[in-house]
Amino acid sequence: MKIFVILILTILLASPFAYAAEEPTPHAPAAEKGKEAPYDISIIFGTVTEDDAIAGSSEPSSYCSVYSGKTLTEGAVVLISGMRACESSYPKETVPFYEILINAKPYFIQQSKVKLTETDKKRLDAMPADALSDFKEKSMAVSLYARRKQLDAAFKAIEKTSKHGLTLLNHKIYKTSEYTEGTGFSVSVSNPTKKTIKYISFTIVGYNSVKDPVSGGRKRGTSITVKGVGPIEPNRSALYDWEYMWFTDLVQTHKITSIKVEYMDGSKRTIKSIKDISLAPEIYLTMTEED
Repeated sequence: MKIFVILILTILLASPFAYAAEEPTPHAPAAEKGKEAPYDISIIFGTVTEDDAIAGSSEPSSYCSVYSGKTLTEGAVVLISGMRACESSYPKETVPFYEILINAKPYFIQQSKVKLTETDKKRLDAMPADALSDFKEKSMAVSLYARRKQLDAAFKAIEKTSKHGLTLLNHKIYKTSEYTEGTGFSVSVSNPTKKTIKYISFTIVGYNSVKDPVSGGRKRGTSITVKGVGPIEPNRSALYDWEYMWFTDLVQTHKITSIKVEYMDGSKRTIKSIKDISLAPEIYLTMTEED
């Protein structure tokens, strides 16, 4: 989200737009005598005012509800692209929505859950249909540009890790069950080499809430090694999951200390600098978000 916001703000500062103005300006110029004033269609941002606010991927239902979209957190910055007035069939009322853009896709969220500056709200409310159309087009162009920049940054990050022979896409620990004690471990990797991976082994240490190593139990020590079976073809990825890596719920954090890769041709590689092959969480999110 930070990358997205920074990119949009950069674009905004560099390229303010005004509808019907001869030159792009941040605000609409004064009307000439006998001519209608142009409308300011510079970009508008809003701030989400509550946690778990739903932005629907389709227009509001007949009851003015939205489903199957994005769940936004309080304080999230969103790019406004328009408005919708929903006429609820029951109860009989009008519910106003904003149309927002996420990865250049439209979503709909109740206006009561998004805060705009008073100036921006008045400006948006006063826009006629033709100005709103241009406003939406301009917002879409900004959203598309920001998304391309996000993807470019992600591809560059992957390229940087590839010289080390492996890309660690994501890894996490999780509680295995509500009814038994156990902590699982999952990991996603990508093979950037020209050779097929036969086996891949991960050595992991789990830590409790006071940063002490936790034993895996059942004669396991604190340093646990698990082995994943390929094949992982060149330029392909794989997900591995071990449900009971630790037979306890005490594990709060973890660290991968080394990764060993064995290829189909018999060659091997050991990676100890895990940081060099790891994608930042926001980069992984960029790669896995739907376009």
